[in-house]
Amino acid sequence: EAAGLSPLAGAFYRHFASKADVLHAAVDQWVDEASDLPDSMGDLLPLDDLRAELTVVARGTLVILRRQQELFSFLARDGGDRTDVLAEVHRRLVRPSYDRVAAYLAMRSPAPIDGDRAQALAAVALGPLVNARHHRALYGEPVAGVDDEALVDAWVGLWFAWRAPR
Repeated sequence: EAAGLSPLAGAFYRHFASKADVLHAAVDQWVDEASDLPDSMGDLLPLDDLRAELTVVARGTLVILRRQQELFSFLARDGGDRTDVLAEVHRRLVRPSYDRVAAYLAMRSPAPIDGDRAQALAAVALGPLVNARHHRALYGEPVAGVDDEALVDAWVGLWFAWRAPR
């Protein structure tokens, strides 16, 4: 009604051939919007202070995940039988995020690491941040009762210890 369409009049399908087309259009819009978000690693890094750099990475990731929460909630609710849509979101949004983090970790590693190791480290790095956002969306409260600042502080401490010169 807000778009000027009458319920059950069929005008909606003049714009979209099927519900799948609507879903793909929505995913396109979400992915385009996510692509317009600043890449916290590419746009703001490197910094002179590694601890500050890692803090930017963690906070930036949490902001991006918060902005994408509507998409992921929608996919969890309505995307289960649409493996093509899930694959598209993974290909266009999720995988490139892990690739960027893997490249960042490879660049900041104290020793050379190969691509598989960098991808595994990216999974370990993003896992707690993604989990924190999903936990908050699902349960309405922070994971383990820990607010974002405490989570970022702990995350930075772990990665700083990994990266700090020995």
